[in-house]
Amino acid sequence: YAAALWQLERWEPALEAIDRAQRALASLPPAPAGAPAQKRAVDGAAMASLRGQILEKLSRTAEAEEVWRA
Repeated sequence: YAAALWQLERWEPALEAIDRAQRALASLPPAPAGAPAQKRAVDGAAMASLRGQILEKLSRTAEAEEVWRA
């Protein structure tokens, strides 16, 4: 959803969608023992990357750099 909002240049709603998605991802129980955890890591990284791009579009460069460094 956030990516679609990004395509529509709806920056603030896209950030809100990312916030909701990151909260949902963080609230998931730990993966069962032996289950691959890569999917969550990739999803989290993709959301962070998109967040940085949106912050950059909003001229919030310092925040974008912080997100990318983390």
